[in-house]
Amino acid sequence: MLFYKDFQSDIACHYCNAPRFKPKSITKRKLKEVPASRLFYLPIIPRLQRLYASMRSAEHMRGH
Repeated sequence: MLFYKDFQSDIACHYCNAPRFKPKSITKRKLKEVPASRLFYLPIIPRLQRLYASMRSAEHMRGH
């Protein structure tokens, strides 16, 4: 589940009830909450441009 916009303040998943953050370890310092997992966005256009820029990889890309 993506905790974005309307779901930004939720602390658990609506589908599986998994916690949004990892449990904190007991320490004297005040630590930030650490997310259980993160979403990384990798844009496709620059990746394809790099693949077609090389003559070796461009040969393999043409068949698809």
